[in-house]
Amino acid sequence: TSDRSQGNVAANRLFMQDGSNRGICIAFREGQNHSFEPGDEAEVQVYGATLESENGLLVVKDAMASRSRNTGAPGDMPAAIEASVAQIASLQSMYIYIKDVQVQSAEFGKTYGSGQIGSEDRFANGFALSTDAGASFAGNTVSELGGIISGIASIDGDRLLLMPRNASDLTGLNQPHFTPITATPITVKDLRAMS
Repeated sequence: TSDRSQGNVAANRLFMQDGSNRGICIAFREGQNHSFEPGDEAEVQVYGATLESENGLLVVKDAMASRSRNTGAPGDMPAAIEASVAQIASLQSMYIYIKDVQVQSAEFGKTYGSGQIGSEDRFANGFALSTDAGASFAGNTVSELGGIISGIASIDGDRLLLMPRNASDLTGLNQPHFTPITATPITVKDLRAMS
């Protein structure tokens, strides 16, 4: 599902998913870049590799690119799965989209590729857009609009991440910026006093 040509994922990393809606990040050995394109059907040999957690992200480390291959004609890129901010961690390494989200106002004026960009949904549930400085769209000013964002679900410790694969994953930000709805805690005593 990752798009190596757009530079938002390290050249030796591959995000892939299967038909059962499970995803994984493959980290090939240092200096071993892969040649997989979005939609490729792939077989990755993991002999000698280890399964590790990288700040919460499940990664197969030290796979050998030379033992991995395309197993069939490239198919269509898997469709993004609709998700909520709360589902990002459970859908890690999957290609998802989230509706009714926006970049937080405090991030306006920043550019993609300048670090994690704080974002939120209509209920102020936070996550970050993660864009590498080498991404093809790095340097573009972050959108001040709301709407839909697509990308690969990831996690960095306690922070939920969405990694746009390319600039097209951000084109759904085409609605007015909104004020998030926040709940104010209230006690039963306060409710009774209102009646």
